This record gives sequence, structure tokens and C-alpha cells, in this order.
Amino acid sequence: MSIKNIYLIVILLIGVSCSKDLDLAPKDKLSSAEYWKTAEHFETGANAFYRDLPTIGDIAVDQNSDIIKHANGNNISQGLNTIPASSSTWNNGYKRIRQRNILIERGSEEDVKDIAQRYVAEARWFRVYEYFELFKKFGDLPIITKPLDTNSEELYAPRNPRSEVVEFMLSELNDIIPVLPKQKDLPQKEWGRITWNAAQALKSRIALFEGTWAKYHNTGASYNAYLDEAIAASSALISSGEHELFYSSDKDRSYYNFFMEEGNDSKEQIVARRYNLELEVTHSYGGDALNGYGLMYNSSFINMFLCTDGLPIEKSPRYVFEGGMRDEWKNRDPRMKTIVVMPDSAYTIFRNIEGGPYLPWISQTQGGYMNAKWNTGTKEAINLGKNVNFAHEIRYAEVLLNHIEALYERNGSVSNDELDLTINAIRDRAGFADEAMFSNEFAAANGLDVLNMIRRDRTVELVFEGFRYDDIRRWKIAEDVMGKEQLGVPFKGTEWITTYQERLGGDWDLVCNEDGRIITQSADERFWEQKNYLLPIGFNEIELNPALDQTVDW
Repeated sequence: MSIKNIYLIVILLIGVSCSKDLDLAPKDKLSSAEYWKTAEHFETGANAFYRDLPTIGDIAVDQNSDIIKHANGNNISQGLNTIPASSSTWNNGYKRIRQRNILIERGSEEDVKDIAQRYVAEARWFRVYEYFELFKKFGDLPIITKPLDTNSEELYAPRNPRSEVVEFMLSELNDIIPVLPKQKDLPQKEWGRITWNAAQALKSRIALFEGTWAKYHNTGASYNAYLDEAIAASSALISSGEHELFYSSDKDRSYYNFFMEEGNDSKEQIVARRYNLELEVTHSYGGDALNGYGLMYNSSFINMFLCTDGLPIEKSPRYVFEGGMRDEWKNRDPRMKTIVVMPDSAYTIFRNIEGGPYLPWISQTQGGYMNAKWNTGTKEAINLGKNVNFAHEIRYAEVLLNHIEALYERNGSVSNDELDLTINAIRDRAGFADEAMFSNEFAAANGLDVLNMIRRDRTVELVFEGFRYDDIRRWKIAEDVMGKEQLGVPFKGTEWITTYQERLGGDWDLVCNEDGRIITQSADERFWEQKNYLLPIGFNEIELNPALDQTVDW
């Protein structure tokens, strides 16, 4: 290992150390066998991995999908991505895997394996997490389970088939589940560490992903076996009784407030990147930080919000659009007002620091459906970047949605009790009344497809948390949804245009469709090819290791 890399590890380890009196070995020996001798050494080593959990800026993206558009477009969503010279995603993933492998190898040595067991299990969790992030993007992957030297044969290993990668990830999680403590048993000073709960939740995510991918992509794998794994993992978490959906002190704001400081360390949280004002570990993600990237919801997502009677807008008599700016928000899913900025609302961002009546951004490429989720809405947080709301990577609502989807995909049906445990629990927290609760009888009476409704509830609940791109790929519907024109608010001939003309001036001569909606991107600018279901490896990576086959169809 080069001196540069050694010092990098030193910085990472010391930067996250929780122990002030730790007797550190010489700094140029941290990665050597002389260092890894005490439980504190392994704890400090594992602490470094928590810094790699995604920030809110990493999580709060769906622009590669069909429901959010960036003002400047997106190569993946437009089918314009090409083979890169070098893939930073690939390289950075394997760099992090190497860091985990170092701790795992040292902690597996006979003289320390007992004291290191828990931290080795944490490192294995983080290694699976990194592999899954790569797996979702690239499919087949080289499985590397030890730190490599410049002369290691594994540097020139081919990609393992996706079936082997999945089996490796699930086997790793099954191995560490009995080792890791349960979240309820952690003392407060250890809140946030990887637990039995985190391993079960990640297992449910991986198994559902591959079960549905195998089913809809016809890979030949036994997708029911993966779905069984997903059901087992989510069932274990649900039956443990350790988790529940977060309810705010202001019940009507429960969904929104989960993503604020009030939701930190609630029972809905399973894995999160943590922040602390006292320790001056804060972030600046809020209204402008998220909307400043030009991300806007598409009307296709807006149409997914149910009406208050639990019916889609095309079936509900409660949906009436008469040209008013707020008409689309009337009689809709209560979450809509806290996910999508409602015109003339008190929306607090830099451009509207006093929180007065606010007009969302509109242009030819930004269609007016601004994001409100994750926005702290407080002047101090916005002005000073002192936000401490956690970046929730895995939460209990996802586990419930994984569970009901896996059940339906496995059995072709779900019971009303299973719907009450999952979909209806989430709808109740959202603020729906009893009449909007979902059942098989409700679906039959209203001509609703149960699976499509499960997917719809998932998309709305988890929006702006980075799931949609992966979901439309594993369901193999990307070719159906990605080639459509992208639309904004119903502008021409409505209160929208008259209000913007009166308050902001100008003629606002935007290109709209026959319904008056802003066309933020035409259909001929968007297309999807089979190859885009996975990403290509960079030319440099293949040149360095000729045994690496390029991703299929690339």
C-alpha cells in the first residue's frame, strides 16, 4: 500500500474516533497487524464507514426516472449516456469495499476475532451495502473479499454472474444477523450503529429487488426463492415490534415532520446519516439546496396522488379542475401539500425567507411542481446551514412496502389483514380517513388493479428518496414510462398564467400541450433502449483488466 493511501486511512479513522484516550499505534502503521489489537481499534475502524452513508443530497434524487425532471435534462433519463473513459461509480465503490475488507481480514484473525466480532459484522454490512449499490447499476460484479496488493490475481478477475453476487450478499447478511445487536438493546451512546434490524431491512431490499428483476427480466433465476427471502426478512422486522411509523406532535404533519429534526431517532428510523448541532456536524440541505438543482416533479407523478376517497383522479368524483392554481391540491392525498409546493403557500427558502405567499418557479424547462419534502423551513437553518435532520437511508415505511409487494409478487394476491398492516398503516399516517383504506373489495368495486395500487403507494411514500429509477428498472417498465413527454402545471388558459403575468410581468408565451400544460421536455427528446437497464464500465477499467466483459448490450 502506498504512503498516500496509508495516510488517507489515518485521516478517516482519526476523524471519526469517539474515544479521546485511545492509545493509537504509530500513524503509518494503522493498516498493519500491529494496530488491530483492541475492541476500540476495531470500533474506530468501523466508525469510518458511517461517513460513507449518503447525505440528503445523495438520497433526495429521482431525476433519472420518469417522475422528476432536471431543468437541464439528464443523460440517463434521455437515453443519451455513453461509455465513460473511467467510471468513478465503479472505482469509488471498490475503494470502499477495500476499506471494509481490511477490517474484516484483521478482525478475523484468531487472537482478536472474539473482541472484533461485532465490528466485523458491521463492516460486512457496509460491504454488502456497497456491493448492492454497484449491483443495481452494473449487474455482474467481481466479488472481492480481501484487501488486494498490486500483485494479487484478483485484480484481473472477471465479473461474477449476478446470481452469484446476490447469493453472496444474502449469505453475508444471513451470517451477520445473529451477531448484530437489536436496535432496542443499544445504549443511547450507540444509537445509529448497524444492528440486526439494519441487516434484516437491507436483506428485504436486496431480495425484493432481485426477485422482481428475475421475474420481469426472465433471468431464469428462481425469483420466488428471493421473494421468500424478502418476506422472511420484512416479517422478522415487523413481528419484532421494534419499529412503528412516526407520528408527530402535530399529527397532520407526521409525514413531513419525520424528515425534520423531530423524526431523528424515532422508531421509524433504521439506518441514517446522523447530524448533531452540539458537535457541529450539520448540513445545508433545505429548500434552496434541493430546489436549486432545478429538480421539478412531472405531472405524471402529480397524477399518482389519490383523492381523499382513496380513488385515482380519473375515477374520483372529488377531483375537479376548474383552472385555479390550487385546484390540483383540493381533495387529494394529504401528503401532496408537504411534498409539492402549493402556489401562494408560506414556503420558506432563501428567495422567500419570510415565508409569505410564494409562487413556484416556472420556465419552459421547469414546470412549476417544486419539491417541499426535506425542507426545514426555518430561517436559522436556511441562513446558517445548521440543519440537523437525519438523512434516512432505510426506514420502516420502506420495509412495510417491501413486505406487501413481495407478498403479492410471490402469491398473486394479498389479504385485507396484510393490506391493513402495510398500505393502510401508511395511508393512516398520511392522514387519509377510513373511507380511503384499501381492501380487495374496494379494488374490485372500483376496477383497481391491486399490484398497480401497491406500486403507486410505494412511489408516493418514497418519492425523492432515490427509489423510482431502481423500481421502474426492476419492474421492467422503463421503456413504457421513460419515452413520454414531460409536463408541468396546467398553465395556458388558467389562473396560473394570469397570476404570473400580473405579479411578474411579461407575456409568458410557453409551449404547452393541447390541455394547456407546460411541455418541459418533448417526447422526441426522450427514449429508452434495453441497454440502459444497466450502466457500462469505463474503457480504462477494461483496459486495466481485460477479463472484465463490458456490460451486456453495451
